[in-house]
Amino acid sequence: MNRDRLRLLIIGAGGIGAYYAARLVDAGHPATLLARGAHLAAMQRGGLRVEHPDFGFSGAVDALDADELLTSRDAADFDLVLLTTKANSTVDLMRQLGDWIMSGPGLSVMSLQNGIDNEPAIAGRLGLPRTLGGLAVRIGGHVTEPGHVIATGPAQVVCGAWPNHHANYGVPTERIPAGELLETGERVRFTIPTGHVIELYARKTATGGTLPAVNPEAWSPEAEHGIAPIRMDHILLYGPDIDGAHAIFRDVLGFYLVEHIVQDDESDLAIWLSCSIKAHDIAFVKHDEPGKLHHIAFVLETWEKVLRAADLMSMHRVPIDIGPTRHGVTRGTTIYAFDPSGNRFETYCGGYQPYPDWQPTKWTMEEIGAGIFYHNRQLNEAFLTVLT
Repeated sequence: MNRDRLRLLIIGAGGIGAYYAARLVDAGHPATLLARGAHLAAMQRGGLRVEHPDFGFSGAVDALDADELLTSRDAADFDLVLLTTKANSTVDLMRQLGDWIMSGPGLSVMSLQNGIDNEPAIAGRLGLPRTLGGLAVRIGGHVTEPGHVIATGPAQVVCGAWPNHHANYGVPTERIPAGELLETGERVRFTIPTGHVIELYARKTATGGTLPAVNPEAWSPEAEHGIAPIRMDHILLYGPDIDGAHAIFRDVLGFYLVEHIVQDDESDLAIWLSCSIKAHDIAFVKHDEPGKLHHIAFVLETWEKVLRAADLMSMHRVPIDIGPTRHGVTRGTTIYAFDPSGNRFETYCGGYQPYPDWQPTKWTMEEIGAGIFYHNRQLNEAFLTVLT
């Protein structure tokens, strides 16, 4: 294999597959595109055109269908197969092309599809040594007309060893079978450098909310019972190696930095990370003891709902920790209290919607008071140090 000039077969030349094919061909890697129908005919007749804000391609490509691949091409002529079809076609494709792929010495398949079932389906047909894990992230792509693709986003690829991609970062993993936790699919468990045990899962039984999924009313009385948060919003954890945790969440799980507090030496004291367009999904503060919890947060719809939460806490003699007030970091309005087990929780509203390409907001030690509590601009020792 010439690592400077990979010979690639891309199965699925839709919006995602065609974009990556164009990038690879433009970089000098021969690529064959497996497609069908009018899109295939257009590429064979007039080539492929790809539009992206940072990249453009228009030119001839080697495109064919599955029958022609099986009858006229040798698997030994390829170094790698990229699978970019819809996930529901993986099993059928492996059944159709499996023998042909295995005729290529060492030919491996990397899935860039959504979902968690693709690699197991590939490995079940081809074996683990020929299965590579991958995911196309932060990209949107569509075939706008046959032979023409428009794509947007940074278009990143996360790839590596499967099923233990976390091991590439020195993090051992444990796979837990579906059903071990009630109504939950297969989970992956690992410990991050801050000492916290993390579990990832992709399937959980949906129980619904207070409104039906078909023809719902605008709201229901049940949704107004108590504080009535919409959902769990984020969590703040304390531990020693937040840089190591940041690397895993950024490089393996696809989170990005939204805000951070930096110390005088420019190292991070605290980081706020998002995998969505929320101001944060998880945050970390540097702390000597590992595995500590600061709070779990639940989101409310309005500032008035935060004030109502304070009223309800007072009525029920719930020990309020801080608030109602506003954070400078994330700009959210908030109130904190303790549940009967002693854990701190937050009911939270507001903030802003970041995007992955935004420059992270930086807070210095001189303004840390305003960052934590914007109104009085002063730190509260108990708030910072009481952990569970």
